[in-house]
Amino acid sequence: MTREAPRHSAPLADNRFRAPAQPAVVEQPVMSVRAAIIGAIGCILILFFARTPISDRGAQWSTIVVSLVVQAFPLVVLGSVLSAAVSAYLPPHFLQRILPAGKFWTVPAAAGMGVFLPTCECASVPIASGLVRRGLSPAAGIAFMLAAPGINPLVVISTYLAYQATPMVAVARFAAGFVAACAVAFACRRALPASAEHCEHHHHRESFGETFIRDVLRTTAYLVLGCMIAAALKVFIPAGVMPWHNLVLSVVAMMLLAMVMSICSEADAFVAASFTNAPLPAQLAFMVVGPMVDIKLVAMQWGAFGPKTTLRVVGLSVVAAAAATTVVSLVLF
Repeated sequence: MTREAPRHSAPLADNRFRAPAQPAVVEQPVMSVRAAIIGAIGCILILFFARTPISDRGAQWSTIVVSLVVQAFPLVVLGSVLSAAVSAYLPPHFLQRILPAGKFWTVPAAAGMGVFLPTCECASVPIASGLVRRGLSPAAGIAFMLAAPGINPLVVISTYLAYQATPMVAVARFAAGFVAACAVAFACRRALPASAEHCEHHHHRESFGETFIRDVLRTTAYLVLGCMIAAALKVFIPAGVMPWHNLVLSVVAMMLLAMVMSICSEADAFVAASFTNAPLPAQLAFMVVGPMVDIKLVAMQWGAFGPKTTLRVVGLSVVAAAAATTVVSLVLF
């Protein structure tokens, strides 16, 4: 008469879903980044310290690269320390407790939290996706992800140091980045339904040391590569080839360079300032769009939020960055 309770296979299912090994996902990028750093720095040192004769342009190129890296690297280290501290010690539900409950004000409030949570763009993607998974509205998550890398105090300070002759650039960058991030978030208000569950298995809670080492290695690789490209454009390409004479084309060109170079926001101001022939609004566009859209960010957002949301965010970010840069430049410059 008594029926035997059915045996459930939930543990097997759980084990099946836990099967993918994370080390294979984590270790390979770290090794490739180390190789990229060693190769890039090796090229610089060979050109800079080699006793064999090199052309004057080659010597000028290596000097510019080294000077840019030396200027920016301390800020990269400091930014990695702060980013690692946020990732390792910030409670996951912290932002949810302090953000306003209203739908409208949550977006600018989440964007403004970037001032108090200094994270680079690499850290902002997993932090934002984790906040959305824990109940934060998708629009607020997008606002934080896009704004935090460009408006945090370290980025503002580095921009001021790079543009000491025109300190208003730091204010312009903050304003344009904040406005652009909020505009994209409002436009994407319903664009992130169930896709946040996608990133649960990609990011585990790392220790401070793990996060710091990973961020320094990855950021330095992109910094060195970006400085090499910027110096090459400055030294080897004639000034007449780049469209600096046309404001619209120069803005487009600098935005494309920012997306390709993928430089960390703590250091991109020094690279932007090195394009002395580019108009100031074009340099500002470089700094505004870079923390929002670049090659590495598209890949990270694709894995965290899915292709549909990523494509929408990327397209809107480019338009919003260009529009915000134009308006802020007209007002402040």
